[in-house]
Amino acid sequence: MNDRKLDAAPPGLLGTAAEIFDEAPVGFAKTTPAGRFLYANRATARILGYHSVEELIGLDLVRDLYIDPRQRASTLAELDSSSSPTVKEIEIRKKNGATALLRFHSGAVRDEDGHVLHYQSFIIDVTERKQAEEELKKRERQLRDGQAVAQLGSWEWDPHGDGSAIWSDEFYRIFGEPPSFRPSTKAVLERVHPEDRVRTREALRRSMEETKTFSFEFRIVRADGSIRHIRAFSSAERDAEGALVRVLGVAQDVTEQTRLEIELKNSEAYLAEGQRLSHTGSWAWNVASGALFWSQETFRMFGIDSEKTKPSHALFLERLHPEDRPRVEKDLDR
Repeated sequence: MNDRKLDAAPPGLLGTAAEIFDEAPVGFAKTTPAGRFLYANRATARILGYHSVEELIGLDLVRDLYIDPRQRASTLAELDSSSSPTVKEIEIRKKNGATALLRFHSGAVRDEDGHVLHYQSFIIDVTERKQAEEELKKRERQLRDGQAVAQLGSWEWDPHGDGSAIWSDEFYRIFGEPPSFRPSTKAVLERVHPEDRVRTREALRRSMEETKTFSFEFRIVRADGSIRHIRAFSSAERDAEGALVRVLGVAQDVTEQTRLEIELKNSEAYLAEGQRLSHTGSWAWNVASGALFWSQETFRMFGIDSEKTKPSHALFLERLHPEDRPRVEKDLDR
C-alpha cells in the first residue's frame, strides 16, 4: 500500500464511471487483510467522521475504528472460508470518538489461486435508523404495558378490505384469544353477548357514517363461556375528501368495575330496605362544606319528598318540635 495516497478509484473504473463511484452516497472501501485502507470514496470518509479521504491514510482499522476487534476477526474468518459475501452491522468509533452503527456488505477479492488480495465493502450508516427502531420498540413496550395496566386494548379495521382487523396484545387478552387467532369485525360481533349484539352493530355502523366518536358498552362471551363487560370507543378516519379510510377503536375491560357497581347498588338497596323495615333513617353532615345527606327513610320520617326538597340544616331544625329545638341546637354546637 502507498503510505501517502489511497488508490484514486477501484481498478477497472475510468473517467466518468470513477467519478460517479467516488461521489456515490453510499460508502465503498477496499481494505487489506492487515487492516489498512487501499481505497475509500468520499462517503466513507464522511460516514467515519473525517473531512477527506486522505485522513484515512495510516488508520489501523482494528485500533482506530472497531469498538470490538473480534467483530472484524469473525467477519474475515467468514469471508476467508467462503465465496459468499457477508452482511454485518458493526459498531465503530468515529474520528470525534462518537459511536456509530454501520452496515457492511463485504466480499473477498482473490487471485487466480484463490488467495485473498483484499476485501471490499459497501458501507451504510444505520445509526439513526437503529435509534429510531429502538425508540419505536420502547414506545410500543410502554404502550403495551400501559394498556395492560388499564386493561385497555386498541383495534383498527379497513372497511375496504377482507374484513380483517388489527388488534393490540391487550385486545387479544380481553377477548381471551391466542395470538394465532385471526381478528375481524365478524369475530368481534360473534363474541358479543346475543342481547347486546344489535346495539353494538348499530354503534359500529354509526361510527362509520358520522364524524364523532361513539362510546358504548356491551358484554362479550369468551370461548371458555366467561362473560366480560366492555366499554368501547370507536371513530372513523377519513381522507381530505371525506371518504372513509379506516375505523379505529379502543375497548376497556370494565368487568370488575361493573361488578363493584352492582354490589354497591345492591348494598344500597339492602340498606334502604333495612331502614324502611326498622324505621331507621341515616344522615351525614359535612361540617366544612355544609353539605347534608339524608337517606330515603330519613326523608320519609320527616314527611319530605326527596325529589322536590334538598335537605339542609335549617330544614332539619324547622321540623323539630319547638320544645326540643333549643336542646338539639345546643347539642349540635358542641
